[in-house]
This record gives sequence, C-alpha cells and structure tokens, in this order.
Amino acid sequence: MGVFVRLLFGDCARSINKIRYDIGRSRAAFTDDGNEVAVYCYGKNNAAFLKSLGYRPRLLDGRESVWGKELNGISMWRHKLQCWQSAAYEFGEFVFLDWDHGLTKPFPDLWERLRQKDVLQAPLLSYRKMQNLWRRVWRRITPSAAFVYHRGTEAADALLEFAEARPLESEQHCMARFLDERLGFTGGDFVPESYILNHQPMFVRLKKPGIPIEYPQYRNNIEPYFAGW
Repeated sequence: MGVFVRLLFGDCARSINKIRYDIGRSRAAFTDDGNEVAVYCYGKNNAAFLKSLGYRPRLLDGRESVWGKELNGISMWRHKLQCWQSAAYEFGEFVFLDWDHGLTKPFPDLWERLRQKDVLQAPLLSYRKMQNLWRRVWRRITPSAAFVYHRGTEAADALLEFAEARPLESEQHCMARFLDERLGFTGGDFVPESYILNHQPMFVRLKKPGIPIEYPQYRNNIEPYFAGW
C-alpha cells in the first residue's frame, strides 16, 4: 500500500494560523481513516513546528527556502518536485496532497483504483489566465499539484529534468509538459479526453472544476472522496 505525503516549506510564521487550521483538519481526516502519512519539510524551524504537532518530519534541507525567483531565479515550486523525487525513491508509490486537501470519507480501494491508470495522475484544474502556452488549444487547463499520484520513480525524475531545462516554470507546468509528451501530443495539440482516461483521478473534487463542460460524462461523475477546503 502507498502512503500519503505532505510538505512544509518557506517562512510559515507569516501565515501560521492558516497553516495550523489546514494541518489540523487534514490530520484529523487521515488519522480517522488509519492511513500512513509521511511529512517532508524544509527548515529547522518548520521541522520543530511539525514535531510539536506530533509528526516525525523528514528534513530535506535546514533552510526554509532553497529555491525562489528572487532568491536564485528558480521557481519556488522546485521544493515540491524535490519532495516528490525523495518520496518516490523512499516509498515507490504515494499520493501527495496540499495541506488544504484531504479525504472526505473512507476510501478502502483507493490504491487499487489508482493502479488502473498511469504512473502519474492529477486532476485537471482550470484557470482564467493562459497556462500552457506551448499548446494551440486548451491552454487554460493544467494538472493540479494539490493531489498528485506517483508510482515508481520515472515521473519524479522526469519532472525535475523539465524543471532544470526551464527553471522559472512551476511544478504544474512541468507536469503538463511531461504528460503532454507521454500522451503523444505534438504540434501544440491537447485532447482532454485522452488525459482524463489515463491521468485523471475520478474521485478528487477541486475548488475549481478542471474537466471542460464539453465532457459532461466525466465532469458530472466525479466521486468526491478527496476535496479542498
């Protein structure tokens, strides 16, 4: 069975009340369902904070922020990509969740369901602003990094390679590039249905729906086992 992975990085003191709320809510959901949770972090202060809440954090670096646009010209979301690679090599299979997303009810066959699709899965997220500018179509929809399933190390390694090539791009851009290539899209093409069939977990309800309204057979059939708050 896989594990659930969380990550804490950056100067959390500025938003500590929101972080405490999200951690408390997510922790209650997972504790009640008996799932294993691995928490990674950057920063000795963040590690101490997590320990005070009863976690045994995996410290990736003593600094709270290793990457950042103003710090060294690299997207701050590199922290997530590095965390995913560490978790992939430690566990082999995991679901990463942002702190403001979690289980809404028990899901006993989660891992069996996830293994029915590809090695990297994430729900589509829709933005008003253009995201994936290399596409000719569907530029506003992209994989969400709030819920990400990994199986094996292939995807985690590849995402970091994309990040090295384009240091300012976010983790979601790297995911979109990797999955566009994996699905064989060329010339800027993108077919939402192909993504949905291979990489969309059909049991995650995001705050903003990402499946286009042109696909009601999928959009209207999401089972809300996971959701954001």
